[in-house]
Parts: sequence; structure tokens; C-alpha cells
Amino acid sequence: MAAAVHPELTYVRAEQEGQAYYLAKEAVRTALRGDYEVTEELSGRDLIGWAYRGPFDELPAGQGISHRVIPWDDVNASEGTGIVHIAPGCGKEDFALSKEHELPVVAPINEFGVYVDGFGFLSGAYVHEVATPIMRDLEGKGLLYRGEQYRHRYPVCWRCSTDLVFRLVDEWFISMDELRAPMMDVTHQITWIPGFGLDRELDWLAHMDDWMISKKRYWGLALPIYECPACGTFDVIGSETELRERAVAGWEEFEGHTPHRPYVDSVKIACSSCGAAVSRITDVGNPWLDAGIVAFSTLNYRHDRDYWSQWFPADMISESFPGQFRNWFYSLLAQATALEESRPLKRSSRTRSCATNGARRCTRARATLSGSTTRPRSSASTSCAGSSAR
Repeated sequence: MAAAVHPELTYVRAEQEGQAYYLAKEAVRTALRGDYEVTEELSGRDLIGWAYRGPFDELPAGQGISHRVIPWDDVNASEGTGIVHIAPGCGKEDFALSKEHELPVVAPINEFGVYVDGFGFLSGAYVHEVATPIMRDLEGKGLLYRGEQYRHRYPVCWRCSTDLVFRLVDEWFISMDELRAPMMDVTHQITWIPGFGLDRELDWLAHMDDWMISKKRYWGLALPIYECPACGTFDVIGSETELRERAVAGWEEFEGHTPHRPYVDSVKIACSSCGAAVSRITDVGNPWLDAGIVAFSTLNYRHDRDYWSQWFPADMISESFPGQFRNWFYSLLAQATALEESRPLKRSSRTRSCATNGARRCTRARATLSGSTTRPRSSASTSCAGSSAR
């Protein structure tokens, strides 16, 4: 969608065999092969705003999309050409730049890592099997200067070792800016054992982004969000009582079931803005959202506040680190702060991982609520688009 240059780098126009190439001056020596002539020098700032044709503009997905050069301070000339291709649907930094520079966003693959319709010879192909066909297509168009193999770091699925890819999807977030300071105040009310636990939790809270609470799964906490396709208004339902009162269809199919799919998806409500019948969004909740609300959802917080207050906050929670600073403890703090402006536990004790004689990793975790032992946890899952479409 765009090409990024560093505004302060020096770029050159180099001519070779009747072709002109633009690249960073520092990159010329390693990027070009054979004899060439530098005919012009200019700054990256001079290139910003230039328009260009993309190599796949003929594909249906590329129709009506224009390409231009944008500035990006993270560009360097230590490898490549000093010009970075920006694809907002295929990378975190790319997507952020699309917001900054109002670039079009195209998401090319589905949940199985397969190219969707509109991408010509790529449609229906698995994402990790297209590198060679793409190179051959570029070569056939006369657009491939040269190809090379090089070693670099790449993320893989921790469960099955399949190479991972970035896929752009719509998700739901809770804005955390208003909760950041109150959560840090609540964190100071907890005794952390060992003491550096306080510093780690505060560091996470100081730098946390908005909280992504949705997952593209089937089974899980059904998010009570109803988004109207007619006017864009969304309503968040606060209880099963409110859902029953606002239901305009489907309550009979849901009544008597737990709030999980497929039963809860039968219920429709009237949009609070335009009155249209609205279904629940298909997303389910992040498992840590469910785990953090356990002290409220399982101890009659809504129905018997006196009983709940006998058990809240927890006397002590013992968990392993470092993951729980940004997972379970984060969720506990967020929801206790939002609902009660109170600490969810009195003291926290941290445990470490160990290895048995069989080299298996093990941890010990225990949650204690006023002397009664329980495990208020939800299991989290990670998925990838593996070769068997898992």
C-alpha cells in the first residue's frame, strides 16, 4: 500500500542497463550488482508523497488503490534498500502507520492462513506456500531485481512449531487509560512476596495498552455486546435479567441454558438507537476476562453482597511468574478496581518453575480464599494456521 523512507537518510537514483533504481545511498554497495551510475542524490524527505504503481495492481483486491511514499523514522539502510514496503493488513507496525497516514487496509488471508478471493493466482493458496509463485510472477513481469536467502528471526507456534503470520481482524477492547492510575493505587494496597512483584506489576500497568477482550473462538464466555448493523450503535447487556427484559426474539430457545453458544446467540434485542432487531456479536471473551471476574461471578456478588463480602478480598493468592503479572493478576486488579475500587487480594506470593528428573516443567499454584482452597482459573488457548488447518 505504501513505501516508507527515513526523512533524514540520503537516497540516490542509480541507473543500470536502461533501468533507474531509487535506494538509500548506504545500501547501494550491497543491494546492487554489477556496474551502475549514480545520477542523482536526494533526501528521504524529498521522496515523501511520490506516487508509484504497485506490482499487483491488476488483482481485483488492488483495484482503486493508490500507492505513495511515506516517512518512517524506523527505516534504516543496514540491510535491504532503505525503502520498506508497508502492508497494513500484514503487520503490527504497518497497521499503525496506516492509521497515521490514512492508508487503505487489505486483509489477504482467512483464519486458516489461506488467501481469500480477489488475489488472482494466490486465492486459495496457503500463506506459507506462496513465496516461490510470487517470485516467479514478479520475474515474469520484469520486476524482480534479484532474490536471495538470508537468516532471520521468525515467530512460531509454541504448541506445534508452525510458522506464524499476522492476520488483521476486528476485535473488542476496553479502554484502560481511565483505569490505569486507580489500578496502580490498588496495586500498592497489596503485600507482594517477594517485594519486586510490586515493581513488576506497576511496570506492566504503566505501559499497558488497551485490553483486548474478544477471541475468535466458539466456546467461551459469550460477550454480551449487541452491535446494530443498521446504525452502528452497540449495547452492552449487564445481566440475564436485563437480557430477558430487552429480548425481542429467541428468549425461549435460550432460557434454562448457560450463557454460551449456541443458545445465547438465539436472543435478539432491539437497538437502543434505531429499534432494529440486533444479534449478539459472535466473539467470545478472552479467558483472562473470565478468570479475573471469578471472585464476583462465583460468590453471589450481584445477589448477596453480605455473603460476598465475607470472602472478598482473598487472603492470599500464590501463582507463578512472570506471566501472571500481565494475565490473571492484571485481570483481577482491573475488575476489582472497576467494580469496587478495592484490592482483589491482601497478599501475593510468587512461585517459580522447576524441572523434575524427567525434565518436565512443573509449577505449583494455589489460590486461598479465607482458608478454603480453590482454583479460580480459566484455560487459555493459542491457535495457528497450521498445515492441517488447526
